[in-house]
Formats: sequence, C-alpha cells, structure tokens
Amino acid sequence: MKSKFTLGFIAGAGTALGVVAAGLTIVKLAVINPIEKHEAWIEENKKKANRKANGH
Repeated sequence: MKSKFTLGFIAGAGTALGVVAAGLTIVKLAVINPIEKHEAWIEENKKKANRKANGH
C-alpha cells in the first residue's frame, strides 16, 4: 500500500513540476521575448535618429 502512495506522490510531484516549467516557458515566449524585441527595436531607432540628427 505504501508503495502505491509513494509512486503516486512522485508522479504527481513530477507532473506539477512539468506544468510549472511549461507555464514559465509559455510566459517567456509570449510576454518576455516580445518585450525584449520591442526594446531592441526602440534602441535601433534611437541610433538611427541620432545618426540622422548628426548628419551622418
């Protein structure tokens, strides 16, 4: 009886960790990466504007 409980507990804990890892991956792909890309785009535009303003 104890063996089934232990096996179930380990399986449940592993599943929970998998769900958390998947959630973090989805948040990174859906939220963090687009923000970083947008910030890089803003920096690139600032560089272009500075070159244009300086006449280069």
